[in-house]
Amino acid sequence: MKKLCFNPFFILGLLIRLALIVMVAPHAATDWYVPFLDITTAHLSFDPWAVWLKAGGAPAAFPYGYMMWIVFLPLRQKPMWQVMTHLNPTANDLEGFCHDLVSLADGKAIQSRHYDHQTGKMSRPLRIKSNDFIIASGLHVLYLPMLRECYNLKIYLDINEGLRRHFKLKRDVYQRGHTIEQVLASFEKREPDSARFIRPQSSYADLLLSLQPIHPWMLEKLDDQHPLRLQLVVKTRRGLNEFSLNRVLIGVCGLHIDMIKSENSEEIQMTIEGETSAADVAMAAEILCPQILEFLDIQPKWQDGMAGLMQLVTLSHINQALIKRFIQ
Repeated sequence: MKKLCFNPFFILGLLIRLALIVMVAPHAATDWYVPFLDITTAHLSFDPWAVWLKAGGAPAAFPYGYMMWIVFLPLRQKPMWQVMTHLNPTANDLEGFCHDLVSLADGKAIQSRHYDHQTGKMSRPLRIKSNDFIIASGLHVLYLPMLRECYNLKIYLDINEGLRRHFKLKRDVYQRGHTIEQVLASFEKREPDSARFIRPQSSYADLLLSLQPIHPWMLEKLDDQHPLRLQLVVKTRRGLNEFSLNRVLIGVCGLHIDMIKSENSEEIQMTIEGETSAADVAMAAEILCPQILEFLDIQPKWQDGMAGLMQLVTLSHINQALIKRFIQ
């Protein structure tokens, strides 16, 4: 069997067969290959074929195990991208991402490539040095258990769905030249993967930042007479010093705060409304986190409004995570 697998004629025949399948029977990728990738990635084994069959997979899917799996590695130029969105973990090299993150945490530099949305291709490798503060961001940073164990603080940005669609329509239509129909079709295509792979990650977060319209109906009537007004809903599961933050947000930033605690006080929800300036956010940060600002390599660029509030709340949590790390 080994001789057969490494025979160049066998490999060439396999590639030709795959190409023909994709062109003649594209449903095979949707019904067989993508589910196979999902299951075998979630349950890694030296015998992925047995795992697939045990899970009730169709026998016609992947008779050659990882040999065919390798052909469908996450490259956007591959045929699998015609049937899989980037929200699917299988379409991303999470194992490589995890390896890089562990290396950075171990003080080692890495070679990283980034996806260029303008060209649709990966960038050239860039050298990234380790640092005292390491920020990992992306759609799947909380997906793998091994990734979650690397973090001192886990943050999930939960934008209101109506608001997210409004921002995306505005960007893709007016800045990227897409039609409204194209953007709406992309919503429908990505929604199942978003519900299956992205939104469940919020349950692992220590801090959830949810940007929401105060009046959802205003998304349909935005103009100079009806500007969009937003509120920030903060959910924390790390024992936030909510009293200090509450005092600063009200006293320095002049905001309205509603606070709800769970029965066991393990989760706190704060709803923040109002307008604030970057100068107020900077002053609040000096009061809340005077020591952590010394650790930063660059001067913070504070933002006005809700973006600045998210900066402040996040910095407050980083400060507490750092204190807990020193204590432990």
